[in-house]
Amino acid sequence: MEKKKLCCALILFMTSAMSHAEQALPLNEEQNEIAYFLSTSIPEKQLAIFIKSAEEKNIPVYFRGLIGDDMRKTARYIQYMIGKYHISGIQIDPVRYEQFSVEKVPALVKRCGTHFDIIYGNVSIKQSLEMIEKKGDCRKRQ
Repeated sequence: MEKKKLCCALILFMTSAMSHAEQALPLNEEQNEIAYFLSTSIPEKQLAIFIKSAEEKNIPVYFRGLIGDDMRKTARYIQYMIGKYHISGIQIDPVRYEQFSVEKVPALVKRCGTHFDIIYGNVSIKQSLEMIEKKGDCRKRQ
């Protein structure tokens, strides 16, 4: 039974990653994107709130890597979060963390071509985007 549950968690994890694949363009593309960087170091309930907020806005969520470098442990955690909080899932992408020099979480990144803005801290996605719009490199120029 445990192997069956783990298999389902891995399938859900992979399905989630594929569903966001169109939003998560390759890093060498000079495209616009918004991404949310989170971690299991964030308290569970707050993490679920952050993930749901990003999902409502179709913003992909990234973790730096596997929990304890363990795929099984990571799959169990994702399965648990999906079951308890009804989230869609997360993507693991250490390259994106490095590309945007994400040093702490939560972090919201907005990329516009070769430039990007990053907002750290417990700030809503809406507020973060408003801050970028007012003062960031990715604000709309008139």
